[in-house]
Amino acid sequence: MPAALPPATLSALRAGFACGALVLVAASLWWAGVQWAAPASPSPVAAVHARAGHAVLMTFGFFPLFFTGFLFSVGSKWLRQPPVPARRAGPLFVLHTAGALAVVIALFGHGTPRFAVLLAAGLGLMALSLSAGMALLAWRVHGAAAADRHPALGPLAAGLLGVAALWACAVLALGGEWALLLDTCRAALWAYVGGTFVMAGQRMVAFLSQLPTVRGAEAGAGRWMPLLQRVLPRLLLLALLVQALRALGLVAPVAATAVGMAVGLLLLGLALRWPFVQSLRSPLLGMLFAGFVWLALALLLCGLPQVALHALALGFMGSTMLALLSRFVAAEAGIHVAADAALRTLFAGLQLAALARLLAALMPQMPGTRHALLVAAATLWALVWLAWSGRVVRQFGRRGR
Repeated sequence: MPAALPPATLSALRAGFACGALVLVAASLWWAGVQWAAPASPSPVAAVHARAGHAVLMTFGFFPLFFTGFLFSVGSKWLRQPPVPARRAGPLFVLHTAGALAVVIALFGHGTPRFAVLLAAGLGLMALSLSAGMALLAWRVHGAAAADRHPALGPLAAGLLGVAALWACAVLALGGEWALLLDTCRAALWAYVGGTFVMAGQRMVAFLSQLPTVRGAEAGAGRWMPLLQRVLPRLLLLALLVQALRALGLVAPVAATAVGMAVGLLLLGLALRWPFVQSLRSPLLGMLFAGFVWLALALLLCGLPQVALHALALGFMGSTMLALLSRFVAAEAGIHVAADAALRTLFAGLQLAALARLLAALMPQMPGTRHALLVAAATLWALVWLAWSGRVVRQFGRRGR
């Protein structure tokens, strides 16, 4: 691990990650509280509003903050440009955070007539922030040399999808179109969030392939790296886009399932041959490998949309996010070992949360057991990210010592 990133590179990353952690913890604690307090027979309106708020926060609440914090700092290296200064990126992060926290506040009044207006207002603030962030990224891509633009084009395209979906959700919330809002969030989770993860992960594969533990993992590693870096991301993006279109009712379920399972099988088969599997003594690589396997499972399970969605969100995105964010925070703090015993414990808790949520999705006919699993999953998820955020605060405070 690098000892530290240059201070100028860290300003936007630090601000974005801090705001993202705040929203992540607030959203997770709210959802855990909802599960603990869930009545046996909630009113239909309150239940729909809670589901809509959960979908919005877990799709658009914190991911854009982490993504833009990364793209404005570390991602600037792709464009061979200086990072975006905190004084320029900070107001966008604050605006997005204010919108997300407004959504959380609105959710305490879910089931009331004013909920839709408050939710739409919060979504509008988040959409405005993300729109400005993507406009700034587009301007920087335009100003880069032609040969340096390519790595940032994919995240920019995914970000523009996120902008469109976020504005659509604001309009749908105002109109009370809850079913379509939920479908839009599901589609955005597959296409916008999943697509950004895959494209950023492609860059991380290039970085990780240079580590000594990977270079020496197996003699034939060289022939697998071109597949990991070129062919596989394109197939994954295709599969993610197909699942997003399915969520919107634009692709037949049979076709979407066939595509997802085909790519999932390829991904799982590659995982078993992946050179990283020989180097899992590195905890950080082990976490990334687990995320890789979760993504394969999400695609293999796409015939069960709710199960696949939570395998994607809690399993793949949760595992990958915990590993990569921890790496960047450790680099910022000048810590050589990002994946220590404490982080490995948090990672184990995250895996249990993902498994509990998947089991709950498989038990719709067993309400008592399903509810207990939902409570366990939401509580574990919230505790993991609460503890991780406290860890980040301590590590940020170590800088310069």
